[in-house]
Amino acid sequence: MSSLSSNEKTQEGWPWHTVFGIAAWFIWKSRNEKVFGGGSGFSYYSIAAIRNMIVDTSIVNKGVDISGRQKSEVSWVGWEYSQEELFKLNVDGCSKGNPGVAGAGWLIRDSMGTWMQNFAVNTGICTSVRTELWAVVTGLDLAWPLGSCQVILDTDSILVVGLITNLLLKVILIML
Repeated sequence: MSSLSSNEKTQEGWPWHTVFGIAAWFIWKSRNEKVFGGGSGFSYYSIAAIRNMIVDTSIVNKGVDISGRQKSEVSWVGWEYSQEELFKLNVDGCSKGNPGVAGAGWLIRDSMGTWMQNFAVNTGICTSVRTELWAVVTGLDLAWPLGSCQVILDTDSILVVGLITNLLLKVILIML
């Protein structure tokens, strides 16, 4: 149990307790799938999946306070009319397992809430964060031909919002 309470970091800067916990869980899960469910067991894909989970978890954990408790943020979830003549893009992505079989969908509405376009798709095997980002990019790409170059984006993923915000800040800084 001392491996789960260690404050050491890996060469990549990831907390050792995160790497150890995710790797142990994934190995245990793969073993059980092979023994009980006819799964293929541990493979190169498993190593990539563990790495993706560690990266995603490390990003999410940046929102943890010094005592280790998750900072809480409450936000309204539901449809709100736009004050301006803008389109709204609602996106969602999910995966069964992380990574696992994944799907994404989006809905585009005008400022009065009138349906413009929607779509749902199987995105293959990936993490929930990647499939949510895929929904954002594809939804924005499809909103453009509908006549809107300004879109309000609604997503239920704080992590995706953070990733997009950080990317936009980097682009702006590069352009300066």
